[in-house]
Amino acid sequence: VGHASGQLADFQGAQKISALAGLVGGVVGRAFYVAASRAIARGDRGQLEKHITDTVMLLSLAAAAVSVPCIVLRQEIVGLLYGDRLPAAVDALWIISLALPFSFVGFIPSNLLAASGHGWSRLAITAFFAILTWPAAYLATVRWGINGAAATMSIFSAASALTLWITQRMSLGYRLPLGPMWRVATASGVATGLLLSLGGVVTLPVSVPVAASGFVIVLLAVDRNQRRRIATLTRLRRGEVPG
Repeated sequence: VGHASGQLADFQGAQKISALAGLVGGVVGRAFYVAASRAIARGDRGQLEKHITDTVMLLSLAAAAVSVPCIVLRQEIVGLLYGDRLPAAVDALWIISLALPFSFVGFIPSNLLAASGHGWSRLAITAFFAILTWPAAYLATVRWGINGAAATMSIFSAASALTLWITQRMSLGYRLPLGPMWRVATASGVATGLLLSLGGVVTLPVSVPVAASGFVIVLLAVDRNQRRRIATLTRLRRGEVPG
């Protein structure tokens, strides 16, 4: 019983970290709901599609900012928050963090369905996966321990987000913009590689800024929309009127 309760505490510790990260996606998702509701009320499909693309980019950036540190720096994060009290939370955290990008992007179809009057679909999908997840997580814990529970939570979280997108696509017809996601994923891969390669060479105060700089440089290199935004902001700071 003591071992089981210890594993439960470790799992809950990792889950609390990911839940705090999920608050960021929830804030962005709520802002999207407001913007989507207004666009739908005006019947402006073009504006709504723009909101979807912009929000996918924001959520992808937020997911990268959270998931990359939780995966690469999991030991340091758990140690900072819990000391040495929850050692098994280290592995559970990176497994749970793998699903964060899916969970974040899932805020879009969830709020889009609600704003379009299909809230019952969102409720049904959410309830279905909630009912299914906990028994599956329990069985996985019995078979594989805390990492099995974490993997189960990640798989069902990603499946829920995918189901929401498919339902939205069938009901409303909006596509998932993949462009922003792969650009952020490319930059995230570079940042992850830098963190891993520098981990044993320099300290965190050095490796983290270097990895963040690499992320920004790669993102600007592959995303011309971000370059345009920076150019516009630069002109505005200089007092120029953007053309």
